[in-house]
Amino acid sequence: MQKNAYYFSHDCNARNDEKILMLRAEYGMEGYGIFWALIEMMFEDNETRLSHARVKGIAVSCSIAVAMLSDVIDAAISEKLFTSNGTYFWSDSLRKRKGKFEIGREKKSLAGKAGAAKRWNTAEADSDAIAPLKQCHGGAITENSKGKESKVNKKKEYTDFFECFWNKYPKKENKKKATDIFNRLMIRGVIPAEIMAGLDKYIGSRAVVDGFIMQPTRWLNEERWNDEYTTPQQQQAKTIDQQLEERYKNGGI
Repeated sequence: MQKNAYYFSHDCNARNDEKILMLRAEYGMEGYGIFWALIEMMFEDNETRLSHARVKGIAVSCSIAVAMLSDVIDAAISEKLFTSNGTYFWSDSLRKRKGKFEIGREKKSLAGKAGAAKRWNTAEADSDAIAPLKQCHGGAITENSKGKESKVNKKKEYTDFFECFWNKYPKKENKKKATDIFNRLMIRGVIPAEIMAGLDKYIGSRAVVDGFIMQPTRWLNEERWNDEYTTPQQQQAKTIDQQLEERYKNGGI
């Protein structure tokens, strides 16, 4: 195994999932293997997603026929194993798992640094290692053996998370208030990866594509990262289904 290869979990009975069974029924175990190859590639990507425009390159790298790969991707999107905004496609489930994986890895790293700080009793090590632990554990951190607690500058702790959100959010208004709301969410223990996964779905939604973008402060306050969003493609398909249903009711089919 490569030094920088990381383990990520998946259900041991994933092959029997209803959505996976639909994929297997159409493309067999070859389609199942292609699906997991795509999942692995998504996990390796910084944004945990793949580009529709890169399908030919993916096919070459995996020695898969382009037509077969495209069909499996389309089937996975149709079965909601993947989500697509027309430019990129990804797995919402994988993004959540990767977010928990990265947070767990960061906790271990910070805990190791905090242990070193305690052993060597250096103020510089304490500053670097102990302060960030509060954002992982949501509470005050004991700074030394006497049990004294330090008040951590929340803005400094959460800046990277917020800037990632702010750079991606399609409407940039009232940054100061949005920062305050975001910080409160972090203190409550909301997982940043879940916010970003919800934001990706929101950006690809019909409302945003049509230019109806919510204020970032309202989006955060109302916890809209938990909402289900409809893409333009899904809306078009829904409209067609509704038209067919209407025609059926009126005896047109």
